[in-house]
Amino acid sequence: MEKRKLWVSLVTTAFTLIVLCAVLTVSTYAWFTFDPYTNVTPMEGKISDGDTNLLISESKDGPFDKKCGLNPTDKAEQLYPVSSADLEKFFASKAQKDGISTHFSDVSDKPEEWLIHGTLYLECLGTGCDVYFDKDTLNLGEDIQVLAAGRLGLKITGEDEQTTTLIFKLDDLGETAGAQSKRTVDAVGEVVVASINDGSTPNFKEDPAESINSYTPTAANPKKLCALKSDEVAKVEYWLYMEGCDDHCSNPVSSRNVTLQLGFRGEKVEE
Repeated sequence: MEKRKLWVSLVTTAFTLIVLCAVLTVSTYAWFTFDPYTNVTPMEGKISDGDTNLLISESKDGPFDKKCGLNPTDKAEQLYPVSSADLEKFFASKAQKDGISTHFSDVSDKPEEWLIHGTLYLECLGTGCDVYFDKDTLNLGEDIQVLAAGRLGLKITGEDEQTTTLIFKLDDLGETAGAQSKRTVDAVGEVVVASINDGSTPNFKEDPAESINSYTPTAANPKKLCALKSDEVAKVEYWLYMEGCDDHCSNPVSSRNVTLQLGFRGEKVEE
């Protein structure tokens, strides 16, 4: 009888270990640590002819200056992979098979557990200006794997209450050619999760993320983030997250650090 109990115990232990190994094997998504900068530094504040400043503030009412503190409303201690097509809905993998995510859950109501989200304000003092990224002060770290998998999202709302939504890849901020790649979703091309069905299966759409370089004033055909009238204040919501459908968003990026320093530049326009 004792031998039989021992045999049952051994079989149970072995089965438990097999199950644990299986769980570990399918957990291909990683987690990320966040080491925040305390300041967000935009451009030096001077337009090319020196008579206008682009200024920044944490509050719509100011004070506006050439830099301000950055205190996100939602700040995850660790960044976990999520996927988004519009910065409104965020989806996380909840089931995988052979390393491929098959089911997702909507985690939009818990941003503080998954990503970084906050708000700042920009003002163009004294004249109108077009606003671009300033790559000299835009800093999201130097880790190639994080830059390859990361996303920076912006929602910019002017005084006309019109909102522009933009999502950017971080590849332009470093050399990412050596980043490791692994397919984690069953879809063709570069995609993100746009929605999920009742059974939690994903509906994919083409990744909307753009190049940061295209939104700098030195680009061949530069795109502006927004246009501000003289003394207009624009609200800028920002998101920093890891795009879970990106081929670079898997275990090789676990335990890496990111930084968060946003930089903007204004170019004077005649009104």
